[in-house]
Amino acid sequence: MSEEPSIVEGEAEVSVNAGDDTSRLDSSPTTVPNTLTEVSERLSAFAAEIRALNDLAHAREESITRLHDEVQQLRRGELTQAVAPLIRDLIHLHDQLAAAVAARESAGNNADVKDLVYFRDEVIEILARYDVELFVFDTGDAFDPSAQRAVSAVPIDDASLDRRIAVMRRPGFRSGSRIVRFADVDVYRLAIQPSRTDSSS
Repeated sequence: MSEEPSIVEGEAEVSVNAGDDTSRLDSSPTTVPNTLTEVSERLSAFAAEIRALNDLAHAREESITRLHDEVQQLRRGELTQAVAPLIRDLIHLHDQLAAAVAARESAGNNADVKDLVYFRDEVIEILARYDVELFVFDTGDAFDPSAQRAVSAVPIDDASLDRRIAVMRRPGFRSGSRIVRFADVDVYRLAIQPSRTDSSS
């Protein structure tokens, strides 16, 4: 009988403790919105940092690509300057071989023309390996000062041929869009007709 109060007291203690837990559970929902807000803010800040890092990586990649392109251009320029004397000598050799072929053909001496033509074409192939190609124009083509050099003018009376190619004297050479050597041509020019006043006097 003397142990009963202790049981009641224990129950009382349990009920008090349960009340304490209930009070804590009741107060917890009030902290949830604050916690979600903080998480949302942290996620937003993290996303902003990721975007900033992505922008930085993209900018760095663009800088690396630009620097690589500039280095390649410098290397191509240095290579072009290094082989420029060789290109000039090969073009000069081509001109000599072409002149020798033309001279023998005009003289009717065809004994060694075939060999000269072979060597001339070989020089053209060597130039092509250095990205230098030969170009020519036909008689009657319009004169193009960006790729042709007028050696002399051929007077004509036909206005339709004015400023057109009369003779293709020497071929040109180019590397891509860059002219290595202009083509030499003679150009038709319309002859100036004397006025009636001049003719009557």
